Amino acid sequence: MLLLLILPVLLLGAMVMTEAARWRVGQMWLQQALESTARSVLGAYDRQVFSDYGLMVVSDVREDDIEQLLMANLDGSDLLDLRVESIWWEPVQSIEEEQVMLQQILETVKYAGPVNLTRSLSRVFKGFQSARDLSDAGQKAVLLDQANRNMGEIENNNRKIRETQEDIRSINRQIREERNRPESDDARIERLQRRAARRRQTMNDLYDRNRDLVLEVDRLLGRAGEPSLPAEDRLEGIDPLDWIRERMVHTVEARQRLEEKTGLTGLEEGLPRERPDTLPADAGREAFRLMDQLRRVILEGRNEMYLGEYVLMHLSNLNNPREGRPLKRTEAEYVITGASSHPQIVFLLQLAGVRTALNTVGYFAFSPPPAPVGPVSRVVFSLLMGAWEGVMDVFRLVGAENRVPVVNMTPSVRNPLRNVQVDYEDHLRVGLLLVDRNDKLHRIRSLVPVSGTTGIRVEAEVSMAVLFEPGPWMPEGVVRDGRVYFRKELAMCY
Repeated sequence: MLLLLILPVLLLGAMVMTEAARWRVGQMWLQQALESTARSVLGAYDRQVFSDYGLMVVSDVREDDIEQLLMANLDGSDLLDLRVESIWWEPVQSIEEEQVMLQQILETVKYAGPVNLTRSLSRVFKGFQSARDLSDAGQKAVLLDQANRNMGEIENNNRKIRETQEDIRSINRQIREERNRPESDDARIERLQRRAARRRQTMNDLYDRNRDLVLEVDRLLGRAGEPSLPAEDRLEGIDPLDWIRERMVHTVEARQRLEEKTGLTGLEEGLPRERPDTLPADAGREAFRLMDQLRRVILEGRNEMYLGEYVLMHLSNLNNPREGRPLKRTEAEYVITGASSHPQIVFLLQLAGVRTALNTVGYFAFSPPPAPVGPVSRVVFSLLMGAWEGVMDVFRLVGAENRVPVVNMTPSVRNPLRNVQVDYEDHLRVGLLLVDRNDKLHRIRSLVPVSGTTGIRVEAEVSMAVLFEPGPWMPEGVVRDGRVYFRKELAMCY
């Protein structure tokens, strides 16, 4: 009797547990099938768009494909006997939304961006390592300057020695002529001999002075860590006209490199017309926009740098050249300037202004004599030399040299920053950092010709045959016509 009372309870408990387990497994199976289906749909992203712009976009999704994927992922269990009753899906994010594109860009460069930034910064700061630090660089400049002055004095002493030797030879000829005369003047011969002795003493003093100067130059060069005085620091070897001619020789090559890097023809084709080329009415607000962007850089520096790195990686001819395009790659310059036509010319003009400002400060702060000392004349001198160096720096950056010091001066003996080199890409990076984020995103969006979805929401209802009749614990409407129904919803994005 005890067994007859317990056995039905055990059987009923086993049936309930079995059915509940099948229900739970069916729900888990549906959840996994939805995840697999969504991953499969998002895995069919446009490979060409990803290769060109680093963005993952699904451009074509069909409901039949989603249904087939879901059924394929549900198939494989005869015990559960799952059947798809209905399926519904919709795209949840579009790449055309700037915020969605921002997230995609940050995801794209979150690994490559820090690597590129670290590489660029390490290259820039190698100049500091070679000079140890700015104070050492300044001390080295002082040592080289003194060595240069000593070399100049040695050269001047050598000239005096040659003149003294010529005087001694002339005096000796006079002594010989006087002795060969029938009636020689012994007093005159003695005076000439004393004069020749004084000349020889002067020449010996100059030799001694030169020996001391040579030893001092060796000591100064040893302290500066230089085997010899750099040619660019030898003031006596610089002729302004020769210096200008030497650099103007590279203008043709620089012009060709300029066209290769940024393009100079057909530039008005393909770029969006963001604004007219005339001065906008709200030009006075640019300063406030710049201040707001500087505040944003301080607060959100990582995202701002990543946006700039994305432009350099995918929209710059320096790192991503492409063949067969009617428009040379000037998109990075367009993102910085917003100019509808000839953006690279506008950027190069801005670059010349930046280089002029930096070099003017350098000339004013570090120029040695014979630079003017008076404040007014020194300002004028610094502006003129800074403007000349600024224009030449543009040609250097896009021409044969590719890199220039942060502050460029000629001669560079008094320039403590001459070992810190920057290139054209570094100037692009700084320019991108100072562009307002909204303008930057808008320009990037106008340059990236992609459309599609980056996320999907899938909802499905499946049914499963019941093994036992449902009990009162089953929710109303879950079981109909001998089948139990499950509904799940899943949203997934890149």
